[in-house]
Amino acid sequence: MALDLQPKMKNRVIPALLLVQVLFGLWHVVGSAVLDHLSPPALIGFRVYLSTPILLLMAGVWKRPLPNKRDLLHLMALGAMIIPGNQILYAEGLFLAGPINASVLLMLAPVFTLALALILKHEKFSWQGSLGIALAFIGALGLAELDQFALAPETTTGNLLLMAAAFCYACYLVMAKGAFQRVGFLPGVAWVFLAGGIWASPWTVPAVMEVPWTELPTEVIAMLTFVILGPTLGTYGLNAYALEKAPSSLVGVFITLQPVIAITLAGTLLHMELKMNTLLWGLPVLAGVILSSLSPSRTQQPESPSGPEDSVETTA
Repeated sequence: MALDLQPKMKNRVIPALLLVQVLFGLWHVVGSAVLDHLSPPALIGFRVYLSTPILLLMAGVWKRPLPNKRDLLHLMALGAMIIPGNQILYAEGLFLAGPINASVLLMLAPVFTLALALILKHEKFSWQGSLGIALAFIGALGLAELDQFALAPETTTGNLLLMAAAFCYACYLVMAKGAFQRVGFLPGVAWVFLAGGIWASPWTVPAVMEVPWTELPTEVIAMLTFVILGPTLGTYGLNAYALEKAPSSLVGVFITLQPVIAITLAGTLLHMELKMNTLLWGLPVLAGVILSSLSPSRTQQPESPSGPEDSVETTA
């Protein structure tokens, strides 16, 4: 795939995309470390309830007219998909299966997105994209270790939760385009976080209230601060910038760097070893993501200003 960008723009977009993947790779590892001190709903509650007011301020929603009833209902549905559906399932899966499996299985999101787009006839069929979907699914099922459920039920359950999180995110991507085009990307994300925080409150509010915040170690507070500034606010801004300048297919390919980053950091910071099963089944997932991202039905689509939600992450 040729990168049709001006040299100066390429020098800005590529570093932005690389930084996004580093931040998301760190999110898998840092999130896993924080889960030694917080429950999964408490971590997501902290992330959502601190990020939402900042996103609302950044979007300047008080200066904009309130979305109409149709768009509000649309945004509420998106909130249900992205916070309880994607982020809580992701945190639970991360807690049970670990950051390496999380980084690989969440790559299914763009593959699920393409599969849904083909089913709904939003995109044209292509053999390349279909092969990518098949390869990614085969790799994901192998990585899920369904045959090992009796021996390692927590890991298998975690893997299934991560796959469900990726599917919820894919549904979110498919549903988000119209609403975000009407209300704008950043305001749309802010409203989605607000709605999602409300949907998730039965799980997150009690969990957040149970945390002894003043007793948490300094390093955990530092990691939680990073979660807000890096994998949440930083990635949204950088992804939005990159997708205004580059094809969404290019951004889709960059997601394949996340497992490499997460595996390296998990080994360095958490002393976790890469299992042969992860390597064996992770490779077809990587190949499937690349093939589906570079599918002619995707690379020939006109670009939309709502970019990130058509392509890859808000990720987890």
